[in-house]
Amino acid sequence: MKKRKWGFLFSVFALSLATLVGCGGEEGAQKVETSEGAQEQKEEAKPEIFKVGDVVKLGDLQLTLKSAKYVDDAEYTPAEKGKVLAIEFETVNNGKEQLYFGAEEFAISTQDGTQHEEYFGHDDGFMNENIGAGKKITGKIYFDVPEDSKYELVYTPSFSWDNENITFEITPQ
Repeated sequence: MKKRKWGFLFSVFALSLATLVGCGGEEGAQKVETSEGAQEQKEEAKPEIFKVGDVVKLGDLQLTLKSAKYVDDAEYTPAEKGKVLAIEFETVNNGKEQLYFGAEEFAISTQDGTQHEEYFGHDDGFMNENIGAGKKITGKIYFDVPEDSKYELVYTPSFSWDNENITFEITPQ
């Protein structure tokens, strides 16, 4: 009787373990469909890429990049990479509660994929702000970058349950 009980428990355990292993896998795995012997892989939807001047909504936040241009570096703070890129923005909180918005939520990279740092030499550089419900702010964020014909600027909100972001393609004026 004891052997049957242990055998039954072992079978239930093994079946449970096999089920769990079978359900595991990578989240990024994609379904492969076959059609007359040929395998086609579904393409993952690419995120939309916005440009300067586009009005973009993400949740209650509305973000517009007004301009992107090279400016002179400050007298006592030279640009280490060669150029200072100033990005002027307008942000509106369309929600009913206060919304945090900060310069650290932006990441800029050149076409080769190298990410670059913010530039802190100018006095009017935006840092962060809590935007009241129904209010808007404007400001400038500066980046220390090498000269390039295009940059990718990604905004990822700090306080969000989603992994959503906004990607801009920046062509300096």
